[in-house]
Amino acid sequence: MFEFSVSRNDTGKVTGFDLGDMGFLTGGKEISSKGSPRLLMMVYLSVVSLVDTLLSLRVGRKYEFVGVDSSFSLVFELQRKGEGRMGRK
Repeated sequence: MFEFSVSRNDTGKVTGFDLGDMGFLTGGKEISSKGSPRLLMMVYLSVVSLVDTLLSLRVGRKYEFVGVDSSFSLVFELQRKGEGRMGRK
């Protein structure tokens, strides 16, 4: 199991293209897009992409998530029933 967080950087009116960051925590390991402007992503569209990526793990064993309009990417790998692994590419 893992936890993830989403933060929106814009302070104005909410739009579907707001930029922000995502953070992931699993097994004591944290991976985040925070800290680099090139890793900012369109957060709302990226959440949809993340859900699609995670649902794809039921079919395959390894899938890559790439933040929309970002250089941020993660690889999710299903190792055994109930266990998984993630890492930056």
